[in-house]
Amino acid sequence: MNDPRDRAPSDALHVAINGDLVNGDQFKNYYGPRVIIPAGTPETVPVGWSGGADVRVGAHVYLLCDPFLRTSSSPDHSVLYREALALRVARGPGGRRARPRGRGSEAAPDHRYAWLRQVRVREETAAARAELKTLAVEREYLTRLSGQIAGLPRVLHMETEPDGRTATLAVAWPSSRKSQEPFPALETLLEPGGAAMDPFRMFDLFRGLAHLCDTLAALHTHGVAHRRLTPSGIIMCDGGRVKLRDLGLAAREPRAGEGPPDGQAPEQRHGRGARPGPKTDVYQVAALTHHLLTGRPPAVRAPLPLRRQAPDVPDRISHVLDAALASDPDARPDAAVLGAAFRAARADLSRGNDDVSPGDPPRIHQPRP
Repeated sequence: MNDPRDRAPSDALHVAINGDLVNGDQFKNYYGPRVIIPAGTPETVPVGWSGGADVRVGAHVYLLCDPFLRTSSSPDHSVLYREALALRVARGPGGRRARPRGRGSEAAPDHRYAWLRQVRVREETAAARAELKTLAVEREYLTRLSGQIAGLPRVLHMETEPDGRTATLAVAWPSSRKSQEPFPALETLLEPGGAAMDPFRMFDLFRGLAHLCDTLAALHTHGVAHRRLTPSGIIMCDGGRVKLRDLGLAAREPRAGEGPPDGQAPEQRHGRGARPGPKTDVYQVAALTHHLLTGRPPAVRAPLPLRRQAPDVPDRISHVLDAALASDPDARPDAAVLGAAFRAARADLSRGNDDVSPGDPPRIHQPRP
């Protein structure tokens, strides 16, 4: 009978040895001209939609990152929604991950990171199929408009699995040329403990929010409204620029209860009366601005005047933001007026002046069409 010590484990690596074996204590039970070295442990890759997992979209592989990773389902659980920030990765020998490197390659700042949105049909229903089409509509909007409107993400690719039940859209998440890291979202400006924002940070914030309003105003001229604007869905880039992470609910038909919990407009909450649209975006910009300035989202019913919670906010913008939170969409300013108010407030802060005479623009109320 063979000595059991001669039987090698199935994951062992057989190599010929010449010379002394250093640090070979673990091999002391093996004799002869051959030594058996245990093979390295294979890389463990998480599965599913979780941090560290690989997701393939077309010919590209993405490594899911923990920030912003989210999974939810439709009320009847027939549809699964997934979102994640992801790093585009290359594959080296043996299938191991290798980060793209070098200028002009896949490591270009607009390609290194991506925002993935996935819709998966778990049970065939008409509503589930309609949800699956929303990603195709969003891709169509972005493909058509991203070259015309600043601040929109660029489509990288979209993949529908062969069974037709899962679709994934990848759009560019901008990253820093210097650090190669993804730019942060607006939510990083939220003060810890719900503290109000100081005027120095307001100055930079208002520049970005003015650009955001420009993007939204341009979208509105094309009949597109985002309807899910949140601090985590707006990316802060270099030079005070901001970009939308995605188009939110723009590709989906309005329904009662839609929208972000901390920025849900009254017309979204009730599902009756005015149809959610451009003025919904205005409400949500005002709500997220209120949250950033005061450290707290506005009250759902009858929010207090902004200056009572953040006295350092210039009058010029506080009045416009209060109007933008009106329950009646027709009483809210449009996105262009709100953007002008942010620019005016920034000018006030640069002069150290937070007062505006009653006759100064921008005008808040607009005649009904």
